[in-house]
Amino acid sequence: LPVSNYSTSEFVDDSIDWINEQNGQWFHWLAFIAPHSPFHLPPKDLHSFDDLPDDDRSARQNPQPYYKAMVEAMDTEIGRLIDYLKASGKYDNTTIMFIGDNGTPGQVVVPPADPDRAKSTLYEGGVNVPFIVSGAQVSNKNTFSNALVNTLDVYATSLDLLGTNKSSLPASVDFDTVSFYPILSGQAQNTREWTYAELSGFERDESLNGRAIRNASHKLIQFESGVEELYNLRNY
Repeated sequence: LPVSNYSTSEFVDDSIDWINEQNGQWFHWLAFIAPHSPFHLPPKDLHSFDDLPDDDRSARQNPQPYYKAMVEAMDTEIGRLIDYLKASGKYDNTTIMFIGDNGTPGQVVVPPADPDRAKSTLYEGGVNVPFIVSGAQVSNKNTFSNALVNTLDVYATSLDLLGTNKSSLPASVDFDTVSFYPILSGQAQNTREWTYAELSGFERDESLNGRAIRNASHKLIQFESGVEELYNLRNY
C-alpha cells in the first residue's frame, strides 16, 4: 500500500514490527534508499540542518548539505532501531553489521576525493565502502582492520554467527563467500588474499564498464575497452 511516511523512517518501522514477531534466531537485512539522489531535505526532526531551504532547486544547486542531512537522518533512525533492540532485551544478543553499498556520489564528495573516481566507478572511491560490525559475538572490539572483505562475505559470516552448518548448503553450488568471523573473534587478521569488483551495463558512461581485482597492495582495473590500469595502493 502507498505510504506518505519518509522512507528511512518507514523502513525502520517495518523492521521493528518484523523483529518483534520473531522467536529464536533471526536474520534481518535492512536496506535504506537514502542517502541517494534526488537530493532532498528529510523531515526536520531527523537532522540538524535547520537553515536549509526545502526546495528541489536549492538541493540541485548545493547538494552536499542535503546529502549530509540525509546521512544524519539515517543515523537518527538507526539509533531508533538500536533503542528498540535495547528496550526489548534483544540488543545484547544481536550482531549488527553496517555497510555501504557503493561509494559516495561525485556531486558531494569532499576533497581530496576525486568526483570522477567516486560512485559508479571501479576506482577505490566507488567500491571501498564503510563497514562496521558490533555485537556480543565480536570479541575483537574497538579495533580497525585493513583486511580485505567482499560484500558477499556477509553471507558466510552470518552463517557462522548463527551457528549454521555450512555442509548443509547445496553441494552443486560454488560459493565465493568467505567468512570473516575469524577477524571478529580475533583468531585471524585476514581471511581473503584478494577481492573482485565489476561494473557492467552502465549506459551513462560505458567507458567505465569493466572489472577490477586487488590485493593488499595493488589493484588492476581492466575496462571493457581493453584499457588496463595498475595501481600501487600504498602510494595513496
